[in-house]
Amino acid sequence: MPKSATVFVTKALEQSAGLTGYTISEPGPFPPEIEARALWHVRDTPNLMGTTHAPGVARNTRLLREAGIDRVVVLFRDPRDAMVSWWHHLERPDVRSWGWHLALMVAEGIVPPNYYELPRDAQIATLSENFLPRLVDFVHSWIRSSEIGILPIAYETFVTDPAASVRRILDLHDVEYDEVVLPAVNNDGNPENIDLGTHYRRGAAGSHRDELTPQEQERIAWAQLTVPAAAG
Repeated sequence: MPKSATVFVTKALEQSAGLTGYTISEPGPFPPEIEARALWHVRDTPNLMGTTHAPGVARNTRLLREAGIDRVVVLFRDPRDAMVSWWHHLERPDVRSWGWHLALMVAEGIVPPNYYELPRDAQIATLSENFLPRLVDFVHSWIRSSEIGILPIAYETFVTDPAASVRRILDLHDVEYDEVVLPAVNNDGNPENIDLGTHYRRGAAGSHRDELTPQEQERIAWAQLTVPAAAG
């Protein structure tokens, strides 16, 4: 799921086991498909680790199985917190400067072309209507998949002991390592308090309760998840 410590976890796996993260889909929050050529490149290249925000729809999970991949890790969090984190992500000066990024979200129906001209409450309302449901659908698509084994890792659990979650991922895939090395975080001087290397902002659960108004919280109260500890 976007904004579920994906970049931080990728960096931790790279530093702990000498792996290299490699995206296997188009950029953006919800690329529809895993790319076959990118997937095969990861499969055939030692120490390369595939990452994606693509959903667990039948086409993608079957492609993974055709590549001989029978288990994946799904990072997720309370989608309401992920939505708030995405709002902060969009406020980063570098992200605001990416014309292609805004165009992609407009094309996917997530935001209107004038998103950055809207006041803060209208931006939150837009994301609540168009972005939040997709976060929920993303998690459900993977958890409900019968094609492949899933190890779900909740952000809310991850932040209590990041090293333990990284060890679970490495052990799941039988990767050798000496010790878990977590990436350093430096978010000083960033207007949104986000470390640009790891996308780390606050490292705590409950953003929607801490940062949204009571009315905004009520509007998105429906978006809660119940995810099993393991699937597949």
